[in-house]
Amino acid sequence: MLLKSGEKGLVFMEDLHEIERTPQVIAAEILAIKTQARKILLTSAIEVGRRLVEAKEKIPYGEWLQWLEESVGYSYRTAANLVRLYEAYGKKQENPANLQAYANLSYSQALVLLGIPESERESFLLELDIDNMSVRQLEKAVKERKEAIQKYEQAKAEEEKLKNSLIEQEQKLASLQQERDLLKKKAELLSRSQAEAEEKATRLTLRLKSMEQDTNTQALARMNKDLYAAYQRLQANKVAFIYEQIERNLKDFFREIKDLCAKDPETYEVYREKMIKLLTDGLTEKL
Repeated sequence: MLLKSGEKGLVFMEDLHEIERTPQVIAAEILAIKTQARKILLTSAIEVGRRLVEAKEKIPYGEWLQWLEESVGYSYRTAANLVRLYEAYGKKQENPANLQAYANLSYSQALVLLGIPESERESFLLELDIDNMSVRQLEKAVKERKEAIQKYEQAKAEEEKLKNSLIEQEQKLASLQQERDLLKKKAELLSRSQAEAEEKATRLTLRLKSMEQDTNTQALARMNKDLYAAYQRLQANKVAFIYEQIERNLKDFFREIKDLCAKDPETYEVYREKMIKLLTDGLTEKL
């Protein structure tokens, strides 16, 4: 028997004489049957998924699980996997050009590959030797890819976090530098104001001392003026006192000499001449 791939699947042809039935030939036939069976199984699963989607639209709400169990003998999980296969590979099956990368997938392999985003699934698949990989090996490859992506995303997130932290630190540094410059300007203004205040205080101190000196001078002048006035008043009082004494003494002299004129004319004449001379000398002397 010779296997030939046709439009409807495997076609068995009788050819007992042309090819020797060696173990290698038999193994090749078995592998071909396995490959074709995998294709048929995946294609069938996709078509079942297509019809499950169609059926679900027609079944009343709440009766879906019962219908699956009673009508087709599927659990919810099995039906969900079949629908996922249809949604992932159904359109590609309609276009053979898009199905080339998935041609040799088994049902289980196709399910495992659903863990890869659709936009990356085909390129990921082309990197693998899918014909010689078991389902477990494919699961490991998908897991390792997810872990690698997760690590990459974590590293990228950490990098972004570090970048944001660096930007934040730079902003804080810029803010601190701006604050430092502002404080520096304030310090300069304060220093300048302090210098101006000290200069003003010095001027005020000198002015105060000058005013104090002026005040002391004025007070001293007033005091000297007052002392001079008091001295003048004292002198005037003294002159007045002496004048009063002279006046009294003259009155007494004139009274006594008048009496002396009758009693002792000679003595009277002597003292009269002396008084005249005294008064004349006193009146002619510059005061």
